[in-house]
Amino acid sequence: MNDIQPLEQHFEIFSGHHFRGKIKGLPSGPIQVLQPRDFKAGEVQHTPLRIFDTENNILYSRQELQNKDILLPNKGTLLHPVWFQAGDLHSVATSSFFVIRQRNTGALLPKYVYWLLQQPIINRYLLQALTKSTVPSLSVKPVRAMEIPVPPRNTQEHIAELVDQVQQEKELLKQKMHNRQQWLNSYCWERLKPHLS
Repeated sequence: MNDIQPLEQHFEIFSGHHFRGKIKGLPSGPIQVLQPRDFKAGEVQHTPLRIFDTENNILYSRQELQNKDILLPNKGTLLHPVWFQAGDLHSVATSSFFVIRQRNTGALLPKYVYWLLQQPIINRYLLQALTKSTVPSLSVKPVRAMEIPVPPRNTQEHIAELVDQVQQEKELLKQKMHNRQQWLNSYCWERLKPHLS
């Protein structure tokens, strides 16, 4: 097996769902719609909209997201990949994302590819492939043709484990900083109380 292979050899790459007009969110909708605005640097910042599938025929189609899909923004210059972990809701990405889904070859682990897509050398490649327009956009062709290293399975598994460990540490640190900020605010207001009456 060659050490460098095109991404499309091991992954399907296709556009998310194309919605006609503005997406109308409904609080109790059974499908969540993922948009680039919901993420910052690949991490969730806003709760995605929810919809009912009355006209779009999303449920059980190829465009319904599957566990371990990777989402890659295809507009603008912030091309941070998103790791999709399936939850209780059905989910779909808009056409502002490419969906990168593992084929049945099993030669490349999705988490390894997710890590690879975050690396500066890949980011430079994708930025160079952007069309020059008011809103730069990425076509699917260079993503499919992107050549990536295919290390042994145990190397990929080790990288995937480290990626998960670092993500867990980031979440713990985020929670710790949140708790610390709450303590600081509470403590400072207690000190101020005698001077506010």
